[in-house]
Amino acid sequence: MKTCIKCNVEKPLTEYYLANKGKAYQSRCKSCFKKHVLDNGSVTTYHSKIKGVYGIFDNNVCLYVGESQALNRRIAEHKTNINRIQTNTIAHQLMYKQLQQCPNLEFRILEECDNHKEREQYYINELKPKYNGQF
Repeated sequence: MKTCIKCNVEKPLTEYYLANKGKAYQSRCKSCFKKHVLDNGSVTTYHSKIKGVYGIFDNNVCLYVGESQALNRRIAEHKTNINRIQTNTIAHQLMYKQLQQCPNLEFRILEECDNHKEREQYYINELKPKYNGQF
């Protein structure tokens, strides 16, 4: 058992995120760690899976709309791919190469929802993004 420094509740060690060398991350339990991450925005966590629809924008012009069961992970993948331009298809490589040229690239979560595939199509029809279905 260990006491969380944030909520002062004693919980079993399985309720803590473990960092290097088996030590609990700043002695915060999982729920307090997630809350800390969301409040501060200082760390991206993949532990809380948010389902929904996201968009990639440049100067409020929609370039791409996508959906995922783990939005944080998917957006992080896009950011990595834009920097590396290493993807499976040539079409995606072309898209990422063009996204590198955008000065004000912004990733937005458009909607958190369970029916993300249907809502993705709604946003594609509504926003008419440049890169959806073009390749």
